[in-house]
Amino acid sequence: MLKDAGNNKATFLGCCDLNFEKEAYLSFELGLKAALPDAEFSYVKTGSYDYDFDNTAGATEAYNAAKAAGVGAVYPYLGGALEPIVQLANADGIITMSAGSSKACESTDLKYDIAVKFDGGDYILEAMARIVAGTFKEGEKLTFQIGDNAGPGGSPGAVICNPTPEQTTAMDAIGASLAAGELAADLGAIKGQAYGG
Repeated sequence: MLKDAGNNKATFLGCCDLNFEKEAYLSFELGLKAALPDAEFSYVKTGSYDYDFDNTAGATEAYNAAKAAGVGAVYPYLGGALEPIVQLANADGIITMSAGSSKACESTDLKYDIAVKFDGGDYILEAMARIVAGTFKEGEKLTFQIGDNAGPGGSPGAVICNPTPEQTTAMDAIGASLAAGELAADLGAIKGQAYGG
């Protein structure tokens, strides 16, 4: 999408560079550069303290700086500050995405270009359905992988909300690469960097 927009700059707005944020933004950068090798990527902290994902003033300031720098896409990995940033991106015609909801593409009040799906509610509903069916027992581990389409939200990962055929093909190729484990070493290194200290 970024290439189609004639841009190569993307910004990830987070809270405070927490370990799970680092895993998310480094993974986002990996995927971005796999699709667009000349992409310019930046991460910007918006919180005033740890776990401050609701700092709309800080997120707006960071968004405006990214916009002034000519960013073509913004990933607001935020809580309460998410929707105000999506509204700004919508008004400015900047590509934006959700931070978790599997239903973002269905939104009627905000326009999401990409739904980044990791909705815990979807996964717990699938786990509960399997418990009721007797197919998920105490002590077992339930994992969700790209392409498994389990649960009400479908496969974890990202989907383009209104893709062109070319974008669908590109996303399918990335999903197949992930499912085949082709990026496992890179993603493992990211986990090590994020959580290894």
